[in-house]
Amino acid sequence: MIKWMLMASCAFCGAAQAAHAQEMDAAAEDAETAEIGSAAAENTGADDGGIVVTGSRLGANGYSAPTPVTVLGAAAIETRAPSTVADVVNQIPSFRQTSGPGQSQRFPGGIAQSLLDLRGLGPSRTLMMIDGRRQPTSDTNTIPVSLVDRVEVITGGASAAYGSDAVAGVANFILKKNIEGIIGSVQYGFAEEGDSAGPTVNLAAGASFADGRGHVTAGFDYSDNNGIGAIDSRPWGRVLPAIVSGGAGRTGDIAAQNFFTNVMYSGQTKGGVITSGALANTAFGPGGVPYQFEQGTVFSNLMIGGNNPDANPHNNFSLQIPLERITSMLRLDYEVSDTVNLFVEGGYGRTETTGFTSFFQMPRITVLDTNPFIPDEISTALAAAGETSFTMGRLFNETNGFRLPTQRNVYRGAFGGSGSIFNDWEWSAYYQYGRSEDNAQISTNFILPLIYQASYVVDDGAGNPICGPLASNPNLSALALSQIAQFQALNPGATCVPFNLFGQGSPSEAALDYVKGAGIDNWTKVANTLQVVAADMRGSPFDTWAGPVQVAFGAEYRHEKLKSRADPLGNRSLWVTSNTGDYDGSQNVKEGFVEVGIPLAANSPFANALDLNGAFRYTDYSLSGSVKTWKLGATYEPIEAIRLRITRSRDIRAPNLVELFQSGTTGTIAAIFNPINGQTGLLSTRLLGNQNLKPEIAETWTGGIVLQPTGGWASGLRAAVDFYSIKVDDVIATISPSEVMRRCSIGQADYCSLITFDSSTFGISSLILQPENLNKLQVKGLDFDVSYRVPTDSLGIGGTLDIRALVSHVINLKITDASGTIDRAGSLQNNGVPAWNGTVDVTYANGGFSGTLTSRFFSSSKYDAALIGPDQAGYDPALPNSINDNVFPSRTYFDLTLSQKIALSGTDKFQVFATVRNLLDKDPPVRAIFINTGGNPYDLVGRSFTVGARFAF
Repeated sequence: MIKWMLMASCAFCGAAQAAHAQEMDAAAEDAETAEIGSAAAENTGADDGGIVVTGSRLGANGYSAPTPVTVLGAAAIETRAPSTVADVVNQIPSFRQTSGPGQSQRFPGGIAQSLLDLRGLGPSRTLMMIDGRRQPTSDTNTIPVSLVDRVEVITGGASAAYGSDAVAGVANFILKKNIEGIIGSVQYGFAEEGDSAGPTVNLAAGASFADGRGHVTAGFDYSDNNGIGAIDSRPWGRVLPAIVSGGAGRTGDIAAQNFFTNVMYSGQTKGGVITSGALANTAFGPGGVPYQFEQGTVFSNLMIGGNNPDANPHNNFSLQIPLERITSMLRLDYEVSDTVNLFVEGGYGRTETTGFTSFFQMPRITVLDTNPFIPDEISTALAAAGETSFTMGRLFNETNGFRLPTQRNVYRGAFGGSGSIFNDWEWSAYYQYGRSEDNAQISTNFILPLIYQASYVVDDGAGNPICGPLASNPNLSALALSQIAQFQALNPGATCVPFNLFGQGSPSEAALDYVKGAGIDNWTKVANTLQVVAADMRGSPFDTWAGPVQVAFGAEYRHEKLKSRADPLGNRSLWVTSNTGDYDGSQNVKEGFVEVGIPLAANSPFANALDLNGAFRYTDYSLSGSVKTWKLGATYEPIEAIRLRITRSRDIRAPNLVELFQSGTTGTIAAIFNPINGQTGLLSTRLLGNQNLKPEIAETWTGGIVLQPTGGWASGLRAAVDFYSIKVDDVIATISPSEVMRRCSIGQADYCSLITFDSSTFGISSLILQPENLNKLQVKGLDFDVSYRVPTDSLGIGGTLDIRALVSHVINLKITDASGTIDRAGSLQNNGVPAWNGTVDVTYANGGFSGTLTSRFFSSSKYDAALIGPDQAGYDPALPNSINDNVFPSRTYFDLTLSQKIALSGTDKFQVFATVRNLLDKDPPVRAIFINTGGNPYDLVGRSFTVGARFAF
């Protein structure tokens, strides 16, 4: 019993430290806070009920948790003039930007979520909470900016205190609850190029009733950004970039992979091009008018130069997906007695986006000389050459790429209470229901066998073009015939409409409608439901010579449910892309925890403070079994100005329901390189769940020092440096399609078995992806958090001058799998991170004026740690992993925010502000668009502006 008490007690010292860490960060935030900037002290109050994340569940004053905590207050949030909270949080260097509208050029299809990714370990290993409660979705788009009081980020393992998924840490959004009056802001943002534009409205209000025993708080956010078009909307993107394979027979300085510009398809045009026989390189313009197709230097299905500039593999990718967002929340608090408080809370959020991809690439298709759509002069030339058929390549620009409108709805409701018992013991309990619904629809999808069917056109004998017999169609395999039969069974009224391949705009609307499903929509609906019942208690059972021992304990029950439904064609994988099968899944989770903090010394000759902290959690998953997590930590203050901290923890991430139950989800990747045959083309992928998955296990160390001098010029200095080391075993991972193909290309037969090969130019028809416990992750690094209030009096200027720097240095990020270990620290592709990231804010405030200059920087990086470029030892273009340029440059971006209070009706609760982001308008390297796995740190928007006003009444 003593052993467990001591282990639990170690947990409490953590609380102490977190409080000190928070005090340090809060002091820096206070320096930034203008009266209206943080909703004004008189307009907001501290949260006096419930548990908030401070690195500990103990929530006691006078102690510090050993786990590092980074805090961003309301003033720091408002300085960024964000449309969503992700706009702020992703500027903390320990986060990697992996999702959201600004990363849409890498994920053109799918819900535009804004997920948090600490340490580059993936969003699934970062736990997002609101007021200390787990949510049904980790999408930060659903959090109302207007109600966020502060963001607390625990940058270390925290599973013992907060549960599964906290391997990299926790991001907890603390909401305002005691607002009196109305506060808000109205702003409009736009890029210098005229796009990425739209309004943002943030409102929050609150009022007391029943003689102050009750309080109601409400928040509402609305934002609408029209996004950015294709890469040619920026001057730096008008160079027709692509990654080009050098091919197996390459010579000279041509590497295996090459970043080139002026790249076009060598065998596909928007109106079609003949690729075989005597008429090869005859292309077709609008109206089917033939012209000579000129090839440049050909590398398989791509070429450098030529006369096909509208057919670059990337010229239809959007740089930013349009996003419309609405979120609202209402909370009612009531003090039943001096010791009991009850609350009820509800919220709703909706995001809508429309993404699109590159044009659909028509695979090689055989056209017979009997096709009546062939232009007369081509028919004459074909007969003169003694040929009866030819092959064609074509891009479908008529539908402007695959368009994917999506909508996410999130519903939240909770009720519970908190209070005190036995004088100094505090308790809280709640029930929460949350549901997220994702609805996606592709309005421009195709059914490939129908394209083959409709493109085989014959004369009906009366001079009318009709679809030819299936039996004599030269393009239909047995599989394609089976798929056509399935389609006809699902849509017996659909009639084949002949498809004219020759020339841009030549296919009739009826023909396009037929190959797009003949009126059957491609859609997917996914609903995630989370129900939580939780209760906890904390207090002090007794005192030691150094102060009170603190204990927290509690239990939680969760029920998670997933329901996915798709259209009938998608269930049979008949669409070219985005096929999803119907599937359901659910699981129950039962867990209990205890955390204890023990002060061992206070105000003694050898220690101003010495605290121990420990936590233990037992979790039972109905599907993946039981698991134990724990944390041990200590803080030591030899003097008041110096604090040392250290933690050791065991953390977990359990498999989620998609990883366990997903069934048959398919998609298409445009312009992916196939190293097996050196071709580039579309790849169809199929995802399957794995119910044999088990939880990931992480071992975490953190250690650091906090400096808080109190005298002289250094009295305004607060500094913290923390080392972290996280090792994760049994990592649940799905190997990327490019990696599956690469491993097959070097002879790993297990990966070749996941590939279905065909006789197309690309050589692959589909590829299976499935999560497994197959990898290891290891990340080590340093975090720096420094703030300093410059003594302006000594400088002879008025006002305040504050500096805050957050810097992250990733020493290594090692990913180990069957092929070995690759360190992706200092690289970008395949889930790498720059070695150095940082944000520095310099804020000057005087009277009603405030100005903040922010610099954001990251170090130069390799494109891919698995590749070798000319600047690296051992480079040889003949190597299968050679690349002609493997270095991406560093960047430093500057943002400027200016604000001024304006007195209205005798008050100064009105403020106008303006923000310029990417002040110097630095362009990214055009190669940045090829970072398609992990996070893209480059600014693809360019200089942008936000103007607006804040108010408080």
